[in-house]
Amino acid sequence: MSAQPTLLGFASLFAFCWGCSSSSLGASRRDAGATTGTGSDATAGTGQVISIAAGLSSTCALLRTGVQCWGANNWGQLGNPSAPDGSSPVVVQGLDPDVQAIAVGGLSACAQVLGGAQCWGEGYGALGDASVVDRSVPLAVQGLSAGVQAISPGPRHICALVSGGVWCWGMNPLGELGSDAGPKSDVPVAVQGLPGSAQAIAVGGYTSCALLSGKVYCWGNNVAGQLGNNSGLDSHVPTAIGGLPSGVEAIAVGYYHVCALIAGGVSCWGMAGGNGSATNSSVPTPVKGLSPGVQAITAGGSHTCALVGGGVRCWGSNTDGELGNNSTQDSVAPVAVQDLESGVQAVVAGDSHTCALVNDTVRCWGWNQYGQLGSDSPANSLVPAPAVQLQ
Repeated sequence: MSAQPTLLGFASLFAFCWGCSSSSLGASRRDAGATTGTGSDATAGTGQVISIAAGLSSTCALLRTGVQCWGANNWGQLGNPSAPDGSSPVVVQGLDPDVQAIAVGGLSACAQVLGGAQCWGEGYGALGDASVVDRSVPLAVQGLSAGVQAISPGPRHICALVSGGVWCWGMNPLGELGSDAGPKSDVPVAVQGLPGSAQAIAVGGYTSCALLSGKVYCWGNNVAGQLGNNSGLDSHVPTAIGGLPSGVEAIAVGYYHVCALIAGGVSCWGMAGGNGSATNSSVPTPVKGLSPGVQAITAGGSHTCALVGGGVRCWGSNTDGELGNNSTQDSVAPVAVQDLESGVQAVVAGDSHTCALVNDTVRCWGWNQYGQLGSDSPANSLVPAPAVQLQ
């Protein structure tokens, strides 16, 4: 069992951070590698914008003409070496022309391409290129070729779904790579102990999860019960989540919490707030206050959002307005995002900001210190900001 920090209320969650340093983008800020079960991008667009992805302090959109990113670029996470930090949308340079999906992590981003995967941004082993060098343009992840089905990044590690198997790389202090490969691996290593082929993956904080035939397996950090085994012990071996009905359709992992979409409803466990309750829980518990028919879920640092009937409902931490209800008051109960009651095609949560794909436009709200909302104002926004002006 690894040393664990003192648990705080979810409103104060950002008082500590594993793997961050004073040279990072805010030592107390982290990305959750949010996902709807198919990677950290939310795919639903039928127009110019195909999908969106949100990370710690940057946001990206997959368009039919390529990939554009905006926000912080001090680690190269916009994939454009000429773009200044806090940039408006810029085109990612050097990507394979056949990009199938995008994903944004803490200080890095990745693209699923026809020939495997490409990543860019902060190095330190998280790019999978056998180095610890930061990259401002995409490069291929070593050892991954055809067969990549999804990719999901966290703050300092990334996992990929490859022909039903799961491969992870980056930091491994708490077992988040699903391997006893040591404290880190600069190239992908296979997750050991999954009882079959995976259909989806989700990475957040220092915990990773996979969906296999309607069942959820997680490994890595367990400080708040996010492994769902009531032990408090970290694990580098996948652990089955008990207490969930069969037929889980999608998973989402926050920094210290996990959620599952089941038959139009949502159950969560782990850190208070993002799990839909006022206390930590190692047992999956249905989130109350959601209308039936949830279509997708996404988890941020310590907040969670659901797409329901074309509108968005969010719950958890709201320090920077990431719940989008014109407030900074935390809420364990889902609240409606203002002005997004219908027409939403997809939603994705970054660390402390959230974005939605609405009628072929991208609208974001929450933390905006580095321009990750894509708005003209550098201030946080408590409600969805005007549509991002993509190139």
